[in-house]
Amino acid sequence: MWSLRVAQTRAEPHLSRITCPALVINADADTGVFPSDAQRIYDALAGTDKTRVSIDSDHYFTTPGARDEQADRITEWIADRWS
Repeated sequence: MWSLRVAQTRAEPHLSRITCPALVINADADTGVFPSDAQRIYDALAGTDKTRVSIDSDHYFTTPGARDEQADRITEWIADRWS
């Protein structure tokens, strides 16, 4: 998506069809995707095995340690389900 202002892509209408395990990660200081957006995505997912994680960083997770935290959370989430 090249522009939040003019893009016509919307995941929300399709999320109710997703029933597989899902992990929603958002950056709390993102200036385009807000925590409320992440919550709406999480709430709209149809599956019961879903997790929402917030990381204190910007859109690109450039805060020192944020990418490591993101990778660790993804690794833990996968390991909990498929190890």
